[in-house]
Order: sequence, then C-alpha cells, then structure tokens
Amino acid sequence: MGPVVEGPGVPAAKAACDAARLSCATTAVWAAVKFGMAVAALWGIIHITLPSQQRWDGWVDSWSSEVGCFVVTSLGTHHLAYLLPNLMLLVAGPFLQRYRLQKGENSPDILWSCAKVVIFNALVVQTLVIGGGWPLSKSLGITMEGPLPSPTFCLGTIGVGIICEDTLFYWVHRLLHTPMFYKRIHKMHHDFRMPNGFAAEYAHPVELVISNMMPLMMGPLVVALVTGRCHQVATLCWVIFRMFETVDAHCGYDLPFSPFGFFPMRPSSFEHDWHHSKNAGNFGSFFTFWDDVMGTSRHAVLERIKLKKK
Repeated sequence: MGPVVEGPGVPAAKAACDAARLSCATTAVWAAVKFGMAVAALWGIIHITLPSQQRWDGWVDSWSSEVGCFVVTSLGTHHLAYLLPNLMLLVAGPFLQRYRLQKGENSPDILWSCAKVVIFNALVVQTLVIGGGWPLSKSLGITMEGPLPSPTFCLGTIGVGIICEDTLFYWVHRLLHTPMFYKRIHKMHHDFRMPNGFAAEYAHPVELVISNMMPLMMGPLVVALVTGRCHQVATLCWVIFRMFETVDAHCGYDLPFSPFGFFPMRPSSFEHDWHHSKNAGNFGSFFTFWDDVMGTSRHAVLERIKLKKK
C-alpha cells in the first residue's frame, strides 16, 4: 500500500480541531479558577462572620426554652437573609435597568398578594414547621450546643446542602408542574410572570413546606447523619447562602457581576425568569445538571417545540 496523501483541507481541519480543544481546555481551566475563587471568598466570609464561642453560648443560655431559641434563631436568620438582598435590589433598581430581563411591571394586586402570603408563611407556616420539627432535627444530630464548627465544616455543609437541595427541589418542582398539583398548589407561585426577589418566597403553604423548606434542610440532616452532628451555626451559614441565591435567581435581572455566576453549571437568573415567563422547563435550583440529564432544560424544550412545528 502506498503512502497516504492528505487532501488540501486536512491541515485546516486539524488546525480547527486543535483550536476547539484548546478553547475547551481554556474554558475548563477558567471555570475551575472561578470556582476556586468563589470557594476561597466564601470561606473568608464565613471565617470573618462566625460568632465567637462565648457570644454564641451566651445567646443560647439566655433562652429558657430550647425550642424557642431554635425557632427564633432559624427564622430570624432566614428572614434577614431574605429581606437584605431584596432591599439591596430595591435601592439599586434604578441603576440596574439595563439588566432587566422583561419589560413592564407587576400589578399592585399581585404585589399586595405577595406581601400577604409571604408574611403569613413567615409568621405562621414556617414557625409551626420549624418549631414542630425541632425534636426530630435534634434526634438526627442538629445541635445548638458544643464547640462551634470551623469555617471549613460550614463550607462543607453548604456544599452538601447545594447538592441535596438541588436534587430534591428538581423532582418536587417537576411533580408540582403535573396537572394534579399545578392548579391546586404551584400555580400561585407562577402568578409572577415577571419574577422579582420577593417572589422567591411567594408560594402556597404546601409548596413552601415540600419544595422550599424540606429541600433546604436535607443537606444539614445528611451532614448530621454522616458526621454524627451538624451545629446550628453551620446550618445557618447554608440558609443565608441559599436565600441570597434564590433571591438572585428570582430578581428579574441578568446581572453579569452576580457572585453566583462563579459556580459551574449554575444557571443564570435568565433561566429561571424564562421558566416563569414560559411556564416550562428549567426545573432545577442551583445547577443545570438534572435539567440537562432529564432533557428539561430551556434548550431541550425549545428543540422539542421546533420538532413539533415541522
């Protein structure tokens, strides 16, 4: 057999392949660098903001009721972590209009309904669930006593929380989009065709419990079961992180400087905004993993629509 003679287009094709591989490698390296920066920054924030052992013990000892301390600490942290980024968005709103994803404004009626539902859920539903769930949480290893966790342990709790919450939320969210549950439960949340940060907690009480609260607590419970205990401070670090993230996802702005954009496979707020406006696809919470695997991403939904039209 004689020597193989390459055609004139072969060198160009090889060069294109090499360029594509280099581009993929560069993208992967940059994603890894951004992720490392995000983790390092998060560790630093936790390290700076962790309370001292003395201050934490003094706070816990000041309560005669253990469950009361647990409820107030949990709800207070949750509500502050929900309100703070929303207030920041309200103040900065006039300067962020270039990043708005949809034109127009929500009606006063839906905003008033949101305020009533969020307040009721915060004062009644969450109080009852957290207070009633304390004995079970304590028996599984959630504790307010003992040495405070290290920043590394808190960071690990956040990592486990992200994975557990994203998985459980995806499947519950898909369930809520089935005809049986959508009209009765989930439709309320989709009253916001143009979501804003406050809409993150606008939900039917049943949805609030099974889609928001249960996935949120799954990570710390897994950490407690694996390690033997999960301090409440580590849980609160995860709650703060998650509340800032969900407000970012619902904010209605595609902010190029969002710190959550440093995490790989994390959808931008555009993806969740699209879910609200189209009422389809993008069921995931923190990652695009399950949407990509199960074919429910925005791209997969649009592709199926194109095929149906042919």
